[in-house]
Amino acid sequence: MKANWTKWMVGIITIIVIAIVVLTLTHHFRPSIKMIPEIILNNWGYAITIVVVSIILSVSFWWFLGTLISFLGEKGIFFSTIKDGQIKVVRRGGIVVRFIGKIKNHELNEITGEINESVGFEQPIGYWGKKLGVCWIGVYPWNTIYHYKFKWNKWSRLPGKTEYEIIPRDEIVDSVYFRAPYALILKDLESSDRLSLTVEVLFTFKMKNVRTALFLTNDWLANASAEGTAAIRDFFGAREYNGLVTMQNEIKSKGEIVAGEVSEFVTAIKTLNDDGFGNDSLPKKFGPLIDDVSLLSIEIGEPKGELAKATHEKYVAERKAEKTLTDATAEAGRIIKEATAEAEKIKLVGKETADAIALTHTALGVDGNQIGLIKLSEAIGKANTQTVVLGNTASPIVGLKT
Repeated sequence: MKANWTKWMVGIITIIVIAIVVLTLTHHFRPSIKMIPEIILNNWGYAITIVVVSIILSVSFWWFLGTLISFLGEKGIFFSTIKDGQIKVVRRGGIVVRFIGKIKNHELNEITGEINESVGFEQPIGYWGKKLGVCWIGVYPWNTIYHYKFKWNKWSRLPGKTEYEIIPRDEIVDSVYFRAPYALILKDLESSDRLSLTVEVLFTFKMKNVRTALFLTNDWLANASAEGTAAIRDFFGAREYNGLVTMQNEIKSKGEIVAGEVSEFVTAIKTLNDDGFGNDSLPKKFGPLIDDVSLLSIEIGEPKGELAKATHEKYVAERKAEKTLTDATAEAGRIIKEATAEAEKIKLVGKETADAIALTHTALGVDGNQIGLIKLSEAIGKANTQTVVLGNTASPIVGLKT
């Protein structure tokens, strides 16, 4: 509510000031302020014209001012643009004056560059920061924004494609992002059984101290990536072919790092965020911490050495044998099911035939008669059988015709 009243007051004051200027320029206004009511009462049309012109000029003035400030912010003159999650450094004569940024639920210390989580906190960036996304940096050319050369691999989806690709970037930048992903391609890794590996990893770094990252480290991303690379080499160096294939399958089936061998990989790499074994944590040494790490792909190359080749061939042979056994078991199960069904069918047909003959026997009686015999002959002819059960014995009837 306070902000709305402020805007209305600024607008009204602007209109009044412009109206006074217009009246002065048209010579209808004299130094005495008492003449304003007289002018309005004596000439309503003129007064309305002045008000309309003043409103138009007021709107135009603020539009022009906003456009000018946005332009200066893009050039880093007096102002600088600030996006969500972005942090910049204001310098005067090569000395850091303060850090400016816009980070949701985090507080940036303008002097030390340290970033701490603070739920609900909103970094003070002023009126123009909220409206135009710019921040006052000081009088130009004494106060400027720090620029530096930054080299990284961007993981993004190219226009018109569904898959993501790693794109190398090398540019002069004027900021550091609070949280951002950086891809890493590691070649010539080696497993415990000497398999050649190529691994693609996506690190998501979250900045903890901007001063440490930009001014106390030569290249924060290169150093942090080097630490990560060493940890990745150690992890895969303790894995055999079987485990690598399991990780490949997890990546293909899950699409994310959620469980199994890949989950162990994430846990192992994130230990770099902690102090231990006489080494400082990643944030202390280089500024960022590893917020997340994604294993994008694992390419398994040719084994190195006879032992590695033998291990690889043994694994492949075992997988083939398992597949053969699985296929044979499935086929045997299918045959058994078909045989069981056929036997059941024969059993049912035999029972129906026996029941039919038993009924015929009843119709014939003990001594039999001509009519029953004719009916039996017709039934046997249609059934294409030559044996009939009468009583407790079986008597063959040869050449029986109807």
